[in-house]
Amino acid sequence: HEPDPGVARLKRTLYVQELLKEGLVTAYEMMLPSYAHDGAVLARTLEGMRAALKVVASAERDGTYHRLIEIPLL
Repeated sequence: HEPDPGVARLKRTLYVQELLKEGLVTAYEMMLPSYAHDGAVLARTLEGMRAALKVVASAERDGTYHRLIEIPLL
């Protein structure tokens, strides 16, 4: 939970950006798994999510959201 809406937006933007770098695409910030996804795909998804969350956690510790976000904020 992030009480500051501006910081929440930065966190969300950075998280989605990092998921995309990992090859993970979200729909309205949601994952849409199905029975077509096997254990290997789910494991890879969790690895990608873990990597993205590490970047967000680092940005939170250092306050470096703006420096790490590579896509324009609208």
